[in-house]
Amino acid sequence: MGSPYTMQISDLSPNRGWPGIVRRVFFAARRCATPGIFLIFSSPILASASIQLQIAPVNLDNGAQVRFQPADCITVASPEGRDQMPQTRTPNYVFYADLSQSHPTGSGYFVYKFYIEPRAPASNVSTACLFSEQAVETGAFVDEYYDISFSVGDSKHTDNGSLRLPIYSLRRPSNYVILQQGESEAVIPVSLGSPSPVYVKFTNQLKEFPLVVWFDSLRPTHRDFWGKTLPEAKFVGSADPKRITVPAGGSFVLELDLNPDAFRVFKGTLFPTKADEANETIETSFHYSVVDETNPEIPTALRLRFEPSFLSLMGGVLVGSLVGSMLPLALPKAERKLSKWLAAFGAAYVAGVLLEAIGLVLVKHDSEFRVLSIQLDPFQLLQAGILGALVAAVGYKGIDSLLGLFGKTTNAS
Repeated sequence: MGSPYTMQISDLSPNRGWPGIVRRVFFAARRCATPGIFLIFSSPILASASIQLQIAPVNLDNGAQVRFQPADCITVASPEGRDQMPQTRTPNYVFYADLSQSHPTGSGYFVYKFYIEPRAPASNVSTACLFSEQAVETGAFVDEYYDISFSVGDSKHTDNGSLRLPIYSLRRPSNYVILQQGESEAVIPVSLGSPSPVYVKFTNQLKEFPLVVWFDSLRPTHRDFWGKTLPEAKFVGSADPKRITVPAGGSFVLELDLNPDAFRVFKGTLFPTKADEANETIETSFHYSVVDETNPEIPTALRLRFEPSFLSLMGGVLVGSLVGSMLPLALPKAERKLSKWLAAFGAAYVAGVLLEAIGLVLVKHDSEFRVLSIQLDPFQLLQAGILGALVAAVGYKGIDSLLGLFGKTTNAS
């Protein structure tokens, strides 16, 4: 029998003897080392995966509330451009709000993207926790900045902090005016003498949010007033005439290109109306976007009042004075003397022109204009004629009194 230390050639198999022992030790070491190496390199990921974020409900000034639904941490690479994001630091973490990736959904809530990173030298931080928090609204409110409070941490410690962020609304109050029209209750005067652009100013009532605004086509109430040329509009100072970006609290000007048919407008507006009433309304709808994908609609009515040219109004006074000065001649005992009639007609026309000019100034400054207890709108052609007729119809006695102011009389010598 051979020595116990004698090895046969068959014993030199790779899986037996010293080579086998070395091989088994190597594989065992590798199996043990692999989890260790993984733990070493993945420890930041495992640590961040245990982070939890809680955001307190935001109670708004009008009683509405926004609640943030808790979300799980998704380990991602540290976002690029995070230095430009709104952020705050707690003793152990950095809290980022990625507003560019926050967006509304079709399910009635808004999704905010938040990142949490451990406070460590920048060279040692390569991953972050991403939280996609759903903001659920209770009540209607207007977009505004608020201070949100949050807590972040793991099972060992929790940090508290706050950050001022925009709270976007998907249900704004129906009575809140986002775009305020200048002199919203006043009518817009439109000259019939020499059509020229009309400018209407609007102001963004959101003091902390810019808006992107665009509008639908214009829809006039009286289609026949415009003949073949319908009203058009464009934004002043915008590269895109149909779309404009309005800064927070800023304003923009809408230019109206109006070319009404004067004769048709005259026929359609012949009968008197009050000075503060419009005789045409152009309807449109503004759309605006605070953040992507929100396109609320703002129905808008542009109230127009057509005004004849000054020369046309003077012509109306002339015709009215002519008619009014001829009325006394129809009286049975009227003295039909051409020179006296001409003097009465001339005096009536001068008086009518003076009263028309005074009336234009008064009504332009929101005053009431009355002649012989009759309220008149001197900006309307028919009423300008009525004014001339009333002045002339006061009779020769009134004309004599008027001319007496200038040291003259119409009595024949």
